[in-house]
Amino acid sequence: MPTLVLNTTADLLIDPANSRALAAAIPGAEYAEIEAGHVLMIEQPEQWWKTVDEFLRRHRL
Repeated sequence: MPTLVLNTTADLLIDPANSRALAAAIPGAEYAEIEAGHVLMIEQPEQWWKTVDEFLRRHRL
């Protein structure tokens, strides 16, 4: 199943290193990181949507 693990560069609650490790542990998973804090969809809504939309289009989900 196509999997996208998405995190931010400055998340104080979820360490980006943990998200990278999660993506590495899931075969074929993609990891993306957006410059923002913890509330990614509010801080960077356009970049969040662009990242998710591109992933979904690539995998036709």
